[in-house]
Amino acid sequence: MSKALFIVDIASCTGCGTCSIACKDRAGLPDELDFLRVEANEGGVYPNPELYYRVVHCFHCDQPPCAEACPVEAISKEE
Repeated sequence: MSKALFIVDIASCTGCGTCSIACKDRAGLPDELDFLRVEANEGGVYPNPELYYRVVHCFHCDQPPCAEACPVEAISKEE
């Protein structure tokens, strides 16, 4: 098994969830199971709130559908 590196550009992620849907569709997962999740995180201090996203991966696909589906190319995989 080859080792690979998943890269997520959190600054580009918009939290749309397209990667999660593509992963679930390819793996044929039931609604209650996710291999990939997008978590919204809130921070900052009034009057400067912040919202950012964290993509939590399974890291097992050779050709990850989440990377192909991401509309802003925030996910990539390298050997």
